[in-house]
Amino acid sequence: MTDMDMKKSFVLCLLISALVLTAGYSSAQNHKADINNLNFPRLGPSESFSYTYHLERGKNYEQLLSLLKKELAAIQIMEIWAKSGIDLTETEKTIITQQFAEKGSKDPVKDFLKRRQLTPEYEDYDIEGKLFILDDIADIYTYGVSDFRRAQEYNDKAERIFEKIRKTGINQSPVSDYYNQRRLLYYFAHLNNKDIKISQSLISQIRLLDFEGVGARIKARKDFLKLKLGIENRPDMQAVKEDSSSIKLLDHLHSFAKQTGVYDEFNANRILAAEAYRDFRSTNDINYLKKIIKYGEKALERIPVKSISSLNSVNLLHYWLGISYIKLGSSKQGIKHMEEFLAGIDELDRLGVDADNERRNLVAKVNKESQEEIKYLEEKQQTVRESEPEMFEDDEDGPKRAPSKKSSPAQMIKQIMQKSFEISRMHIEMIAYARQSSVAIRTEQNLIRLKDELSIQLTAYYLKLNRYLDRFEMADYFFELGKAYEAEGLKDKAFTHYAEASSIIEQQRSSILTEQQRIIFFETKTELHERIISLLVSLNKPDTALEYVERSKSRAFVDILGNTRLNLKSREQTDRYSNIITAQEEEDDFLNNRNITSEQINEFAKRSSRGVTIKGLMSKPALDKEDIEILSISSVLPIASDEIKKIVPPGTTLLEYYLTSDRVYCFIVNSENISVASVPVNIREVRATVDKLRENITNRGEGSELLKYFYSLLIQPVEDRIKGDELIIVPHGVLHYIPFQALFDGRQYLIERFAISYSPSITVLKLTEGRDSIGNKKALVVGNPTLDLKFAEEEAVNVSKLLPGSTLLTRDKAAKSFVKENGSNYDYIHVAAHGIYDEQTPLNSRILFTGGDKTIGGALTAAELFSTRWNASLVTLSACESGLSKNKSGDELIGLQRGIFFAGTRSMISSLWGVDDRATSVLMDVFYKNLAGMSKSKSLQKSQIETMKQFQHPFFWSAFNLFGTRK
Repeated sequence: MTDMDMKKSFVLCLLISALVLTAGYSSAQNHKADINNLNFPRLGPSESFSYTYHLERGKNYEQLLSLLKKELAAIQIMEIWAKSGIDLTETEKTIITQQFAEKGSKDPVKDFLKRRQLTPEYEDYDIEGKLFILDDIADIYTYGVSDFRRAQEYNDKAERIFEKIRKTGINQSPVSDYYNQRRLLYYFAHLNNKDIKISQSLISQIRLLDFEGVGARIKARKDFLKLKLGIENRPDMQAVKEDSSSIKLLDHLHSFAKQTGVYDEFNANRILAAEAYRDFRSTNDINYLKKIIKYGEKALERIPVKSISSLNSVNLLHYWLGISYIKLGSSKQGIKHMEEFLAGIDELDRLGVDADNERRNLVAKVNKESQEEIKYLEEKQQTVRESEPEMFEDDEDGPKRAPSKKSSPAQMIKQIMQKSFEISRMHIEMIAYARQSSVAIRTEQNLIRLKDELSIQLTAYYLKLNRYLDRFEMADYFFELGKAYEAEGLKDKAFTHYAEASSIIEQQRSSILTEQQRIIFFETKTELHERIISLLVSLNKPDTALEYVERSKSRAFVDILGNTRLNLKSREQTDRYSNIITAQEEEDDFLNNRNITSEQINEFAKRSSRGVTIKGLMSKPALDKEDIEILSISSVLPIASDEIKKIVPPGTTLLEYYLTSDRVYCFIVNSENISVASVPVNIREVRATVDKLRENITNRGEGSELLKYFYSLLIQPVEDRIKGDELIIVPHGVLHYIPFQALFDGRQYLIERFAISYSPSITVLKLTEGRDSIGNKKALVVGNPTLDLKFAEEEAVNVSKLLPGSTLLTRDKAAKSFVKENGSNYDYIHVAAHGIYDEQTPLNSRILFTGGDKTIGGALTAAELFSTRWNASLVTLSACESGLSKNKSGDELIGLQRGIFFAGTRSMISSLWGVDDRATSVLMDVFYKNLAGMSKSKSLQKSQIETMKQFQHPFFWSAFNLFGTRK
């Protein structure tokens, strides 16, 4: 027999096993021995429903995924066997025909294969079950553990199976034995077993509706993942037709349950409200919110006797109703139900503690009584021993048997004693259980202490909700309830909830695919940050508002790096950085769990204490410079408002901007005070005007009116609060494109009044201010390494003449390896070359080198700069597109400047557009000549004013921006 024949025979054994066992044919008996070995393990209908329901309800996602993947693997194994082909012998066909003909089958073989969940072409095994399992896995990865990469993978697989079934029709496929709580057919199959007649047409209708439900979930997840991965903007809630099949099914189920009386009024309405909630999460259809309210309110009218189980159900109902009312605009009713939800959680905790106390008291009472009983029986036994010792003597064959007339009392006492000691052992076990309960309660009380250690990730509020809600639900809960409180004028409560939502959202982004997608994902949550900052401004808390502005800006940089393990300047630094990232990943995995227990938190705290954690580093009395550098690329370093004011020296004003959909906020910071100005804007108009301005400047057109517009928008509202003659500008969003030095008040440009420098964020400014340069005044000047920039080469030659003792590298001598490895020996590094910003992968942003390098393209990337040690006071990039990323999707996307700063540079100059060679030569000549006697910001101010005298149009003199420290 060939291998193929053996495969076919084995498959056949498995498929007709049920028939063979009941038939009398001798050929059937030959298959029996192989059946058990070939029976691939699968869960039955009740098992699959029960396991998936309880694991999902308990948020045991890891176990649930393992179970589902085993089911999927079993299906795939069967498919491999089936695809090898199935040949039925005449005897086997006779068995099948005889059995199925009795049931009126017109095509017995086809019906037999269908019953065994095989399609007639033998290509798929349990294709319906496979669809529901893939649907479950995709759902868990999407909404449970927030792993969007795997979610997308499994959702795509589910979509392919869905389309395959759709072509032939779900009712042409075998009925699967796999059930979950989203498969409504289970309830009807269950009722069928209770002798309630259900027509085949209704079963077919329910299967079709279940199938359509999978399709709706696949589409909803697809849209959801596009949103999270930054492919599309956040959709608004929609309303489909009231008579859609899924909406009608809910009403149909309600009528059916009411007529049959299988469920009482509370449970019938609770189940329907739960189904409507799941459908809303899948479709974002507001009609389901109305159904939640309809069935949820009916259920609460018939609350059963209070118990832990019933209270758990009531709590969920209050949550579903609260979120539904709020999303539909009924803030007061929504808040009422949410507060009932929280009160119910507290009541559930009290019931649990009371139950434990009752158990402990019972154990103590029983233990006391049993000890007294044991003592009494021991005394009785001793009396008997003394009066009739022969009854307790043993011989070689065991205990001596006494005469029957005397044995009865002793034997009876022995039996009583044995029984009493068994009771005693049972009581000891109960006492041990009570002690464990006591330890658990004490551990729960330790949550307050542990919260301080885990305050970056967890709060008491988070833990309270965690038993019911996954991370997406919690973020939605906090955000929606915050909006409701804000609508009711309860601003402090609104801020508390917004802050919780912000914290959870920052944790969620760790599982997004690429660097660009991370920033865009955060952009989808812009509304939340806009609300937080706007709310704090309205509460007259500009200091706290500015802290949140900084968090929203600097987080983008951390997330871009968070998906990449960088090599840093030394092995020790790289190891410390990797330890922090590993600890953060462990924390993220921990927070993915639902219903986090006190034991898990204790274990998490122990694990964190063994590694390098953010909390541990931040709790040091003083951080060294290397710690600050590592933390700046691995986490958001919260910067307090008092620290912000210290960064701004006397005679200087810092202006930090934050754009929302309808306002621009300008935070005015000096060494004594933080204030804020709010100006109404139309964000689309602002973006369009920025585009016009840049186009006008680069085409050297007349742009004074546009420069006046931005002066009136960005400077005039805060002009009276500017102190000193120096400005530090921290832009936001599209404002990065604006050359603030060229803003025009109708009489003079801003640069004529103030020395201006920039920073991506205040946090970055603090890092650069704390650095020391090599201080040897040596310069490395690089020009035209790609051999196609004639004027860049001339610029490099001219700059080298301005800096005595400089090293000049041009054309093929401008090797990347020399610049990377020897840059640490120079105080100034000037590069006139091509610079490219990679929006899709910011760490691939690069300066182009060819020269003596053999590497592909000879580029020095931003990622490589993190492992480069430059201790320069100033790095100048005189190159097209080197300094500014294309701000399309997010904010502060990382260009070369962050890599250069991490390399150790204190300041850098880069250009907003391709510069004119003649004007650049004049500007650099004045800048470097004055650098020895004045600050960098003052020197650049003077050079731009001097260049303006020869080349009046802003195109020639306003392209260069100074970033970092001005000293």
